[in-house]
Amino acid sequence: MTLAQAGTQQVDARIAHLRRSFDCIDVEAPSGFVCSMKDGLVGSLSRKRIEPVVTSSGTIFLRSVYRDRDWIYHDHVIVRIGDQEYVSDALPATSSDVTRRETRRQSSSDRRRGRYDEDRYVSETVRYRGGSDNGIVRAIAEAGDAKVAMRLAGGPRVFDKILSNDEKRSFADAMEQATLLRRRATPATGDTLKTAVETDGGVGGRRQSRAAEFAALGNDHWSRVGR
Repeated sequence: MTLAQAGTQQVDARIAHLRRSFDCIDVEAPSGFVCSMKDGLVGSLSRKRIEPVVTSSGTIFLRSVYRDRDWIYHDHVIVRIGDQEYVSDALPATSSDVTRRETRRQSSSDRRRGRYDEDRYVSETVRYRGGSDNGIVRAIAEAGDAKVAMRLAGGPRVFDKILSNDEKRSFADAMEQATLLRRRATPATGDTLKTAVETDGGVGGRRQSRAAEFAALGNDHWSRVGR
């Protein structure tokens, strides 16, 4: 076995391991899939978060999700890490990357009286592709132990949240998975997995990368997949 083959096997094994941390669905493309964060409450219609999305081509982008009983009409995300603030682009409601819909689900019934009660939920989803997250995914992936605060903004109301350690870890795992998928698509001679730390002038003047392979990601050419 050559060094390049050994490196490819290591990459494949690591990708398979990382995929188990996400919900992945197949799409209409050769060996195509899309991975996003697992739901904490299976079956619940309530969800309020930001999450990384990774495609089989190695593209990674940010997605914000708000599901509850009332609209907030958010169109962008604000993230604060230490004294550094990141603001995504604000997307217009007419964008194909903005989805808003209403869901109704029966909550109880009285068959004898013919009465049914429904729970109403609204869903807002925004995808920040082609770099429109303005560095949010990378900043969270490299945040380490720093506190990460997020805000869904742009409408008459906002939603604030502090990301958990598991959520921050999901961003780091997603960034690594995307990097390895891109590496597998264009392998280099003698490719081997390496872990390194790099410092630059980012978050609070100190940004640590989980891997030296966290190269800048290219434009997002992924076709729209609703979810």
